[in-house]
Amino acid sequence: MSGEGIHQLKRCKRLPASASSKFTDTSIDDLPDYLLVEVLCRLPDNKICLQCTSVCRRWCSLISDPYFIGRFLWLQRDLGSPIIRTLINHNAEEFPTKDVFQRLRSFLRLKEDPFVLATWNDLVLCCASKDDQHDYYICNPYTMQLLTLPPIPACHEFVPVGFICEPYYNYEEEDGDHQKEQKININGDYRCKVVRVIPSKITCLDITIQVFSSETGEWRESVVSSPRDLSSYIFDRNISVANNGMIYWSTHDGDLIGLGPFVNNTYSTSSDHYQCRLIEFDSIVKENFTFEFLGVYQGFLRMCDYDFDNRWLLVLELTEEEHEQLVVNGPGKCGLEHVKRYSLPPKMISGDPDGHVELLTFDPNNGDILYLRINGEIVKCNIRTGKWSKMVGTNMLTDLYFFQLVLPWWPTPVPRLPDY
Repeated sequence: MSGEGIHQLKRCKRLPASASSKFTDTSIDDLPDYLLVEVLCRLPDNKICLQCTSVCRRWCSLISDPYFIGRFLWLQRDLGSPIIRTLINHNAEEFPTKDVFQRLRSFLRLKEDPFVLATWNDLVLCCASKDDQHDYYICNPYTMQLLTLPPIPACHEFVPVGFICEPYYNYEEEDGDHQKEQKININGDYRCKVVRVIPSKITCLDITIQVFSSETGEWRESVVSSPRDLSSYIFDRNISVANNGMIYWSTHDGDLIGLGPFVNNTYSTSSDHYQCRLIEFDSIVKENFTFEFLGVYQGFLRMCDYDFDNRWLLVLELTEEEHEQLVVNGPGKCGLEHVKRYSLPPKMISGDPDGHVELLTFDPNNGDILYLRINGEIVKCNIRTGKWSKMVGTNMLTDLYFFQLVLPWWPTPVPRLPDY
């Protein structure tokens, strides 16, 4: 302890007896609710806040209240607290950080490891196994919450699956007396959708999908109308990403197909009116590139490919505005103007005698960091600076398809289902 701290401590010990008794007779429980909220919402992170809910009923009630959550979020925003992101693969292995699912498996006494199908922020959509997808559940591995979805007929094929939710909270501006006032809305009844595409039922202009909705608590089959013949398109079943209210899959031809379970479709003839979008690449792009990776970074859709002959990394990135321009009149055409080129370090590439470079994913916290597999080893490379290094201890990963997993300032509860 510093000399100043010791001096302050000694001064405290010399307080008069009457003053000392006042302090000892007062506790934090004597604070009114609004002051206690101001104290608790200044705890350093949501994990400690949630642990404090077990102190007593009053604390649990205050911390669970939307007002407290809103105050906590405002303070985190004012402090500029970072939002932590990591990656998780199909076999629930986190990369490059620790495996949070290990705790979940033990806590929930799962009989077998889950198979991860998709993520949304800190929520994860899982099923019992890859080949028999009918036992679905949504979980938050950080809060140990789990929601089991109602059963559907067993599907003995690996079908394309997507997962999307409305925001649990959002920021809004309102007109005040003299200036704009900001507020946070907590949406405890946010909507959630799980979408299964049935490839055997894709016809010329229709896509048959099965949708679970948290609003109804049921699975329903719907037919989505497309502005273009999609019967020849084959969905990539390994990865789907959700962005700006849409779920996207890449196709074996390298194009993008998006379904919007929250958005009206002007082409649809079904009662659900789910929106369908198609982003095609022009002939020059298709002749030269085959995009291997599909992901989202800071709200942008990202795809990339590696041109081994010229040692170019090709990155296609679409902002929300560019995306809207592509699809505003139906199917969008995407050309070379959306593709950026980066030169990768020759020494890093020369480590593979066969010339095979496998693109894995971008770092969710730094869009300049790319993970690749070269000669069986995972490599981390900054595509702007050219600095690279081999990742130690990653050879044990059993799957190399990654989803982004976010730990927001306040955890997302699993969706609520209607009470019957």
